Amino acid sequence: MVSLKATRLRAHALASGALVTLVCLLAGSLANAQGGDLLPAAKNLANPQEGDVLSAAKNCNLPRVGELLAKGADVNARDKHGWTVLMYASANGCYRVARALIVKGARIDDRAEDGEDALDVARGGRHSDVESLLAQAATKGTIQSDDLLDAAEDGDLQRVEAALASGADVNAKASNGDTALMTATYHGHADVVKALLAKGANLSLSRLSDGYTPLIEASHLGYIEVVQLLLANGADVNHAAPGDGWTALMAASDNGKADVVRALLDHKANVNLVATDGYTALIEASCRGYPEIVQALLANGAEVNHRAVENGWTALMAASYFGQAEVVKELLAKGAELNHKDKDGETAVTLAAEEGYPEVVKILKARGAAGTTSVKQRCYANVVVDSEPEAGYSGWTTKIVPCPAKKPPQPAK
Repeated sequence: MVSLKATRLRAHALASGALVTLVCLLAGSLANAQGGDLLPAAKNLANPQEGDVLSAAKNCNLPRVGELLAKGADVNARDKHGWTVLMYASANGCYRVARALIVKGARIDDRAEDGEDALDVARGGRHSDVESLLAQAATKGTIQSDDLLDAAEDGDLQRVEAALASGADVNAKASNGDTALMTATYHGHADVVKALLAKGANLSLSRLSDGYTPLIEASHLGYIEVVQLLLANGADVNHAAPGDGWTALMAASDNGKADVVRALLDHKANVNLVATDGYTALIEASCRGYPEIVQALLANGAEVNHRAVENGWTALMAASYFGQAEVVKELLAKGAELNHKDKDGETAVTLAAEEGYPEVVKILKARGAAGTTSVKQRCYANVVVDSEPEAGYSGWTTKIVPCPAKKPPQPAK
């Protein structure tokens, strides 16, 4: 059966009097329908790789196209009717392949025997995105920069280097405001980050949505190699995001990335900077229950009794509220005040009792916490939530669920 795509191109070919194109397309479609060679003409090429790259372009197989070009296939290879690699990609709506070919030096104005070029066949196939791409190819930097952003997300170092060598703006931004450095950082592509930094990528540009710099992002996600590269290239270790005031140290502390915390502290990260809600890195780590990070922060001068402006909590209150017994012990050992009250008049021990953490209550009372408390019963269950394993989350969370009702004793039989 002849494909709809071939039918559309057939109409275009008739309109332009290009019957040779029609015969070529119909032959390819019939061969495809019968399980034959996608590109029978390719067998007549002197270099078999050129036939392969034509076929890969026709099938929108970007990885294969890149592999063949790296092995020496001609980016401007033609079949026996004069169709180029770019024409095959354009005729089939293979936008990313077409863009990569242009970056690699494909000529957009080469014409087949029937006089058509890549723009003609893209228009005939009604591939408006490819049309626009080809139309703007004269503005070389735009296409190269788009490919750079795409390659950075994929972690394709070879394409990144090719795009940069072809004139891509290393600090070009995608529609969401992300640069290639931000994108590569988010996905943990350290080799790409290194290449971008070598070409002068701006370390201070931040994401539009939250104002996070690459260092804050890498720190939160725990990409230690990326963090070290950014620090070695002069990233501001104490930059605070304009929205929530988070620093790289807060981000790493919140997400339990102890190796990153140590690296940031080695680069003189300020342990007592305060976020918009008044939380410090120590309060973040205490909430989450990371004793190793709490120890590191305290050893580097973290203020143990800092009170958050949002609710008046100290690190001890935060750890008590969330039942982090080991952290509570660490904080008490470093002089945490037992009887501070938050804005609601609660202390660490009343918070722990209200949330149902008898172990924490016992620790606090043993150290002299004031007041009498009765610990409420709470039942907890691990439930699956939407997770981002790439971002370092476990995919599990703990929530309070109703305790099962106790059955009344049964009378003896």
